[in-house]
Amino acid sequence: MKTLHRGKSTEESFDKAWLAWRGNEFALGEAENEYYQLNFGQLDQNAPLKDQRFPALAQKFFDPLLNNLVSIFAIIALVVSYTF
Repeated sequence: MKTLHRGKSTEESFDKAWLAWRGNEFALGEAENEYYQLNFGQLDQNAPLKDQRFPALAQKFFDPLLNNLVSIFAIIALVVSYTF
């Protein structure tokens, strides 16, 4: 969702989510995380991302966080500028 927030397409954001979930030859993906396996059980490794609700739920969850993160950084920069 961070890529979507940065103006990338929905398709590019979903590709990033797949990469994070599946991993690559250099890093394990979230699918290999024992806590995710505990949550999702021994399902098909792609199961959470196959759910048609995933993009909408991810956007609903991450949009407020990412939008407020920008505000938080602005506040921190303002506070730091006044202290120095």
